[in-house]
Amino acid sequence: MSVLSKKERDLLTSPCIRICEPVTGEKFIEIRQSSDFLVHAESFDSENKKVTMLSISTKIPEYLSSNRCIVAIGPSEIASINLIKENDLGIVLSDYVTLEQNAQILAATIANIEIYNGYCERAAQYFINHFDADKMRHILKTKLSQF
Repeated sequence: MSVLSKKERDLLTSPCIRICEPVTGEKFIEIRQSSDFLVHAESFDSENKKVTMLSISTKIPEYLSSNRCIVAIGPSEIASINLIKENDLGIVLSDYVTLEQNAQILAATIANIEIYNGYCERAAQYFINHFDADKMRHILKTKLSQF
């Protein structure tokens, strides 16, 4: 929901990148479904890293369920980035490899639909196994009924 500064917009100006204004509800779903990649970014700033290190962003489950490829950008020690990296749920562009290696990872996914689809399928399955509300309610109800 944050608005990019002019400097940030200028840095991201490209015919291949579409920056949307903050949206909610049905408009968010429409834009998400019309996108090839969903970018999740976490700050490399040391103060922000301290705040977000152990939390999983609420956008991650939404992105996992979308059947779109996630591009996670941020420090490798942040929980949201690490979740995607450790479970191979999307492209992770982070500080654990060089800029050139990050570019190669992204290019390989763009060039190969099987890699792209693999990320989408693993992410969707991960969502079902770990974030699906009906499944989680059933597991909770089963565990509570054991007491």
